[in-house]
Amino acid sequence: MSSYRMADEEELNTTVKEVKALGRKAIAVKCDVTKAAEVQNMVDVAIREFGKIDILVNNAGGTVGPDCRCKSQGYISLLQIPHMIKQESGKIINTGSTAGRQDSALGNAYGAAKAAVHGFTHVLATELAPYKINVNCVAPGNVDTAQRESGSAVFAQRFGVAEKDTY
Repeated sequence: MSSYRMADEEELNTTVKEVKALGRKAIAVKCDVTKAAEVQNMVDVAIREFGKIDILVNNAGGTVGPDCRCKSQGYISLLQIPHMIKQESGKIINTGSTAGRQDSALGNAYGAAKAAVHGFTHVLATELAPYKINVNCVAPGNVDTAQRESGSAVFAQRFGVAEKDTY
């Protein structure tokens, strides 16, 4: 059972309008971040529209498994890095989790995937520093979202525990 869903067209357009209202440029490119070809298209569209990408925020997620949490960050980063190397600047911000640094009840796969994100970030930071590309990882703790609630309910049902014990 998965609580992951992609934003719909209306949500994407609303976000673009909100960003533009702040006086910034924005586009929406819908893509499945676990598919390299779609990610490549997203990078190509962004570079075509803006000329370059200065900041990459890897924040895709969901309860669909490690592909969305690890592989997608790898695809996006590795397809974007050559552009940042060429421009000799850039920032990459990966979203990890405190679950990648500590035990979390019933979140073994999630924690392992987020630990991989932390490791990937460290390697990229070391390798890309000579090109003036800054790479960091933010690691938020539990955030009360619909996805979290749904995931907790699934884990609780699967293991026969109270939902409050899943975090």
